[in-house]
Amino acid sequence: MPRTEVLCLANSRKLGGRCFAGLTSDGAWVRPVTATPKGELPNEVCILDTGKRVRPLDIVKMKLKRHEPRSYQPENWIVGKKEWNFVRAQTIGNVHELLDDACADDSPIFGTRTDRVTWPRIQEAPLKASLTLVRASRPRFYIRQRFGSSTQTRVRFVHGGFEYDLSVSFEFTLPHSDLRHYEPSTNWYLTISLGEPFADQGNSCFKLVAGALEIPGTGP
Repeated sequence: MPRTEVLCLANSRKLGGRCFAGLTSDGAWVRPVTATPKGELPNEVCILDTGKRVRPLDIVKMKLKRHEPRSYQPENWIVGKKEWNFVRAQTIGNVHELLDDACADDSPIFGTRTDRVTWPRIQEAPLKASLTLVRASRPRFYIRQRFGSSTQTRVRFVHGGFEYDLSVSFEFTLPHSDLRHYEPSTNWYLTISLGEPFADQGNSCFKLVAGALEIPGTGP
C-alpha cells in the first residue's frame, strides 16, 4: 500500500509503548501496529518528522505494509519503518462531517453494554469493529482509587440509553489537580478502542476511551 494519510483520533498508552488509531479520508479506521505479540508501537514511532509527538486531529502520512486483522482487532495494519510525516493540523469544524459519519449508532458498543467483550464471544464470532467514535453529551471524567496510592482515570457517558463506565488510556488531566471528577456541560467525541485480551479476566477484551475531543459550542 502507498503511504497513507490518517487523521489521528487516539495516541494512547499501551504496554510501555503507544496505541495509535485514526481515520482515512474515506472514513476507514486504521490501527497501525508492529509485528509483535501485542502490537504496541514504540514511543519513537509516534514522533513526527517535525520532532513533535502526533496529537489528535493531526493528519499524518505513514507507510502501512499489510493488513493484519485479529479476531478482536480487525483494523490492525503492520506499519512500515519510515518516519511519519506531519501533513497538517485540523479543527473539529473542518472534519466534523467525517467524525459524525464515523460515530456509532445506538447499538451496544462492540455488541455489549458492559465494559468488555468476553473471549468466548469473540471466538464464537470475530468482531467486525474494535474502534468507534461516540458522541457523548456531558461525559463525566473521574479519578478512581485502586490499590494503595494507585489511581485510574475513567469516564461515564450514556450511549443508546445505557450508561458506560470505561477506563481512559490516554493522558488526560482534570482541569484542577484537586478535583476528583469533571463534568463539562458540552458534548464530546470519544474514541473507543478494544484492548488486548486480559489474562487475569479470562482473556476478556476491555473497552477503553483512547481519545476525547470536546465539541465547542455544544451543550445545554
